[in-house]
Amino acid sequence: MDKKLRPIIKWTGGKYDEFALFAAHIPKFDRYIEPFFGGGGVFFALQPSVKSFVNDKSTDLINFYKQIGNKDFHNHVVENPIIITVEFYKFSPHEQDLFGAAISEGKMTVIREFAHNDTSPNYSVVAKVNTNFTAFRDELNGTKKRSVFNALRKQYTDLPACATVDEMSSALKEWEAKNLSQCSFEKVKAFFGATNVAAGKLATKTALHFIPAVREVSQDTEGSRSPAVALLA
Repeated sequence: MDKKLRPIIKWTGGKYDEFALFAAHIPKFDRYIEPFFGGGGVFFALQPSVKSFVNDKSTDLINFYKQIGNKDFHNHVVENPIIITVEFYKFSPHEQDLFGAAISEGKMTVIREFAHNDTSPNYSVVAKVNTNFTAFRDELNGTKKRSVFNALRKQYTDLPACATVDEMSSALKEWEAKNLSQCSFEKVKAFFGATNVAAGKLATKTALHFIPAVREVSQDTEGSRSPAVALLA
């Protein structure tokens, strides 16, 4: 192997750090057998390519090693996104006006989804909206947004004529606020006001940090690095 492996747990009598002192005295072998494995210092230092057998008096230790495999790799199963949901309460009058239909019974639910290899996860919010307006909200192209809005005006004749996309968006929000009986709670992706929540710290509060199940503490704190666990504080 090109990558050097290290013991994943500390164990009394471990010899990984001292391996260089006796490595030259290890004879050639075609089978590796270690009855008292412990932390596996010699095994990980050697990384034997031959058939290997390891055991230990501690059944708990052996069971621990048996649980380790590809299934522990955090990207092994990537079909389901990681979803972070945050609920906000106690809004000021300005915030109530800003978030509008996203606030229901004094609560706003903001959702952030992380898909595999997605570097820019989007925010969404659970709000009472007209699902017929979803195409407008999801469309990113300004020209196409105008086309969608004009089509909606034919269906909803009380929608006003608007000159800009921002005016169109505001008009749809106002319509929903006046016609709640025709709306339902849905997850809305294009929720641009979300980052203003919590004094602009929503990105921090909904950040995703991968913390490996096994991490070498001494390496984790080298130089200017901060321990990953500190991010949970």
